[in-house]
Amino acid sequence: MTPHLLAIVGLCLQILGAFFRAKSVIWKAPRFFMRELIGVPLERYRTFRQYLAGRIEAILGFLFLSVGAGFQMAGEVNRAASGEAKGLLFWIAVALLAIGAIAAALYFVVRRLAKKIFLEIFVEQVRRRQWPFQEDPELLRELGEILDLPRGEEDTVDTYQAKVRERLGLPPRRPKPRGRREV
Repeated sequence: MTPHLLAIVGLCLQILGAFFRAKSVIWKAPRFFMRELIGVPLERYRTFRQYLAGRIEAILGFLFLSVGAGFQMAGEVNRAASGEAKGLLFWIAVALLAIGAIAAALYFVVRRLAKKIFLEIFVEQVRRRQWPFQEDPELLRELGEILDLPRGEEDTVDTYQAKVRERLGLPPRRPKPRGRREV
């Protein structure tokens, strides 16, 4: 393949990869995910199929983008003079290592940001719908883990849910009235 053809094929693969990457993230809004979490009726199997399709599209997008970039780099190395090719390969290796380091750093930044956004949307939905999330013990435990809130041996379900509500900035839960109801 000529260097120009390598570059053109690389660009075409990158366009295809960008399409799949964009499609994989646009399939559902965050509020839709939160509705799922709090139990608003949904088409669960359809949702799971969409999730799987999105993951596959994301992987395909990444592969096409990477292979496309590889074709472009190969085209540039082929186009370079014989003495410049070794230097070009060195800088390609340095760039790929830098990309790996940046990706690793951003991985942790994105996880922290995602946690913050999740908690903001969660609190918004709890306030808006008066959702008694603490009645789901598994969800309460998961929230405690997300909030880095250890559950002590002395904690009851009520004391732990009070700690979670406090950490989320929610008002204390009002106890349900007991005894007879007056008509």
